Amino acid sequence: MPAIKVEQELLCAHCGEVCRRDSVTEGELAFCCRGCLTVYHLLRDNNLDSFYQIHGATGISLKGKENAGRFEFLDDESVRQKLLDFTDGTTSRVTFHVPQVYCSSCIWLLENLNRLNPAIIESRVNFPKRTLAVTFRETELSLRKVTELLAQLGYTPKITLQTVEKRSFVQDNKRLILQTGIAGFAFANIMLFSFPDYLAGEAGVGAQYQRYFGFLSLLLALPVFFYSAVDFFRSAYQGLRVKQVHLDLPLSIGILALFVRSSYEVATQSGTGYFDSFTGLVFFLLIGRVFQSKTFQTLSFDRDYKSYFPLSVTIKGKTGEQQIVLSKLNLGDVVVVRNGELIVADSILRTREVDIDYSFVTGESNPVSKVAGDTLYAGGRIVGAPAEMEVIKEVSQGYLVSLWSSSKFAHRREGRATRISQKVGARFTVAVITVSLATFAYWLRFGIDGAITNTTAVLIVACPCALALSIPFTFGTVMQIFGRRGLFLREPNIVENIAPVDTVVFDKTGTLTSTTESSTRFIGEELTKHQMAMLKGLAMASTHPSSRRIVAWASAGETIKPNRVEELPGQGIIGLFETGEMRIGSSRWAVKEDSTANKTGTVVVLNDEVLGRFEFHGGFREAAGEMIPALRERFDVSLISGDNAKQADEFAAIFGGTENLRFEQSPHDKLGYVDGLKSAGKRVLMVGDGLNDSGALAAADVGVALTEDIAAFSPASDAILAAERLGELPRYLNLSRRALRIVQVSFMISLIYNVIGAYFAVTGQLSPLIAAVLMPVSSVSVVGFAVMMTRLSARQLGLK
Repeated sequence: MPAIKVEQELLCAHCGEVCRRDSVTEGELAFCCRGCLTVYHLLRDNNLDSFYQIHGATGISLKGKENAGRFEFLDDESVRQKLLDFTDGTTSRVTFHVPQVYCSSCIWLLENLNRLNPAIIESRVNFPKRTLAVTFRETELSLRKVTELLAQLGYTPKITLQTVEKRSFVQDNKRLILQTGIAGFAFANIMLFSFPDYLAGEAGVGAQYQRYFGFLSLLLALPVFFYSAVDFFRSAYQGLRVKQVHLDLPLSIGILALFVRSSYEVATQSGTGYFDSFTGLVFFLLIGRVFQSKTFQTLSFDRDYKSYFPLSVTIKGKTGEQQIVLSKLNLGDVVVVRNGELIVADSILRTREVDIDYSFVTGESNPVSKVAGDTLYAGGRIVGAPAEMEVIKEVSQGYLVSLWSSSKFAHRREGRATRISQKVGARFTVAVITVSLATFAYWLRFGIDGAITNTTAVLIVACPCALALSIPFTFGTVMQIFGRRGLFLREPNIVENIAPVDTVVFDKTGTLTSTTESSTRFIGEELTKHQMAMLKGLAMASTHPSSRRIVAWASAGETIKPNRVEELPGQGIIGLFETGEMRIGSSRWAVKEDSTANKTGTVVVLNDEVLGRFEFHGGFREAAGEMIPALRERFDVSLISGDNAKQADEFAAIFGGTENLRFEQSPHDKLGYVDGLKSAGKRVLMVGDGLNDSGALAAADVGVALTEDIAAFSPASDAILAAERLGELPRYLNLSRRALRIVQVSFMISLIYNVIGAYFAVTGQLSPLIAAVLMPVSSVSVVGFAVMMTRLSARQLGLK
């Protein structure tokens, strides 16, 4: 990025600030400090110099920020353990608060840290919360070095006592309240100074008092300009830095115009200015933001709420194993976690040994072996035999959801309404500025006072912030309603992906059939007590619907737990016992010479000897019988199953024929079927259990994991649906479509409001103070309309 001359001065090639006497040069490039030069070399040497081409991005100035050794405290093991979200001695994960993240270029740079240091596996930014989650190989890179790298780039993490102690706290917007208070104090006092001028009429007050009151007003207005209004200027400047028009830009222009004009009048002693209007404008704008903040907190969609993420766990008590909701899990409870299930809280392993898959946390799928007494971290998954562990840390549902919402699983494309909102918001802001310039030019013929006043009113009243609020609050309300009715979405924008769906694909086993409503029959020789105990122990190690049916069938009697377990999706489960190897699964996989290939069921094999097979009858969910015909009226509906076609006639009666039924489908076949539908232009929603169909769930436009035990949900899914709520699927689809229409109507209301407001402002019938009051009122009213209509639609559909 070549240096640019500005008034015979050079701009830093990294941060864009003016280079002073302590600047350094390299060839044609100039840098304001050696810190910026170092970062420039760091980016260039790692082929990241394209950072400077992102919307004209510039880095953060590092002038005066070099301070070697300030992160030495991170080498302290006690501090390190408290900061880390996860570590297995090799791979670690930490979440930092990084307040310097302002724009897309910041996000791009921070999410490419692995190109600066290969020891960083992944880095992901949560822009609304200004947090950065970094997963790194601690054998190659220490926590201190990660922090120093961020500081070197200009994104120094904010590490406080609260972050070290991992305390939860409520953000109370103290800074916003303080800014509002200062603006209100200045506004009230300047109004007192203005009263004599207003009351004196045309005669006015004496020049001596006028000059005195003018300077006092200027003095009171300075903290308002440099502190209370600074956030408007900062957000507008950050947008301009990356060549983007921020919603605060027209507000900043209006505020700046009033302040500069008023300061000029006081300095030249040509008048007392408009400091009462200036401070009143800032005060009412901030009051509006406080009001919006309080309103939005009331409508909060924070998924760390206890009842909102309905994860269940199995605990071991005095009377045996029992399932409880996650919110009732306490420190010291002993949790039983089966193959494929999630570790919901940091725990101490009590089982002799176990393998853990931490790919949910780190993105790397190599299982990690742990022995009794080792610490197990939340987000890991058990591989193999069930494990018992004692909870040592409170559950953080927000942390679990953040793992689910990470980019490893958030693969869906951005919805059309969201893209339109972003484009319209930016273009509308440009239009507002254009109209304001035309207004200024028109009114300037009648005097500078009227030109400034009317232009400021246009800039304020036509701010399109209500446009930006329609989507998050409409979709957030839908997500909240869904959560209360048993459907939990990964993020609000999934609603927008559900709305255009035209094809619904169901898995059969565990989705349309239930483990609790079926009959189980064993065909073969009578099992010995020892064989029955082995069978029960192996089946208990799996979360597959067929395994649960076997456990229910063999509920009486003893249990022998396998020493090792391996489960193969779409095939079956293998258990190693002291007396040999047992297999439960499909006959084609479990036995070499298959005499049961044409029969439905699940075979049991002990040391290559077939003991018999299970047949499962019925179990068709009652709600599915009414739901599928209802869906067929508006959607293409199909079934894919790994079982054979024995129940084809039963399902054909519900699905309207056999052409949309697919049996004996492997996980790969299911994935190919969904990909084929999408290639044909279909928008596909896939409903499965997430066990043998995770690939199909991930490939669909929307993947819904239906489960009777939410501890086993699939991270490849966009949503988790409680099994007892399957019958409400048509209502969920209808509400999603209505929500998209509500967003469109909200857009129109916001645009109509802005056009009407702009008309009155352009014609000189609206003062800046009234405009400042109307702007937040419009935002809250549009949000209120969106939320109210969404809830009304849900009530009409029977979802409230």
